[in-house]
Amino acid sequence: MDLELSIVIVNWNTREPLQNCLYSIYNKPSGVNFEVIVVDNASSDDSLEMVEKKFTSVKIVKNEENLGFAKANNQAIKKAKGKYILLLNPDTIILNSALDKMVEFMEQHLDAGAVGCKLLDVNGVAQRSWCGFPTLFKEFSHVAMLDNLLDRERVKGLGRILSKISRRNFARYIDQSAAVEVDTVIGACLMVRREVIDRIGLLDEKFFMYIEEGDWCYRMKKQGWKVYFFPGASIVHLGGESTKQVIDKMLLSRYKSLFHFFRKHYGILYFYVLKYIILVGVVLRMSIFFLGSKIGHKQRSLEKVTIAPINFNGVMEREKLWKLYKEVINLVTHYSE
Repeated sequence: MDLELSIVIVNWNTREPLQNCLYSIYNKPSGVNFEVIVVDNASSDDSLEMVEKKFTSVKIVKNEENLGFAKANNQAIKKAKGKYILLLNPDTIILNSALDKMVEFMEQHLDAGAVGCKLLDVNGVAQRSWCGFPTLFKEFSHVAMLDNLLDRERVKGLGRILSKISRRNFARYIDQSAAVEVDTVIGACLMVRREVIDRIGLLDEKFFMYIEEGDWCYRMKKQGWKVYFFPGASIVHLGGESTKQVIDKMLLSRYKSLFHFFRKHYGILYFYVLKYIILVGVVLRMSIFFLGSKIGHKQRSLEKVTIAPINFNGVMEREKLWKLYKEVINLVTHYSE
């Protein structure tokens, strides 16, 4: 029997979530003939020992250093034998027949280059499962704190209205309960047709972390393939199990990926406008943080203003946060390709 599905999981120090993910794959009866490949990016938490002991059929790729998400996935894709390739985060739990349903969707939609499923948090609440490609407006909305404004309950209706005008810029406010063609799905669970990979190539390894799936979907669509969000299949996504260990490095990695995407797909003018927008935004947040500290605002309140618009929430020591801002400014002013 031909292999239908190759499940690729990149792991970095997520032993327990990875174990739960693998249990959810193997403990559910499946009509799909599949293989699982785990790529370990130099974990130090005995992840591989756990896999070797408890999941003997899993194929393992062991790296001596952290090669990043794109390069590690490419290692497995080159070894994969399935008709479909599923990129799956280790902090996910497969529910019911999600994999079977996604394969069935691809079989029924021959124009589909890729499909993503509905992502749920641990309480069963739907997460954002797809989004639009990066745009200057979206980055400006972070700087201008429009995201914070539109997320307030009393003005969420405005976000939904704006989404009808521009799906790409306001995708987060669109109802995600129906199957729909989208720009890109969230890479926590992304199924891609092998034929598509053979035509457009592997993931771009210049993306160490973040936006690599957006770049992949962008290239698919340029070649005439469609990308779908399919809510008929669902998984639990814990989110950030690896990245929360090194929030500051991951934020810098996101900006490097964003710069690379703009330079690659939108050209040098948009690239420099993006750098200016981010620079102004970071300086603005530094000013807010500094002034807020002087007048006695609580640290957590300050961070909601100063971190969230840069896509990370959490608590950081003041000195570490200030250092991070300086590193972002240094990256913006010195980054080039």
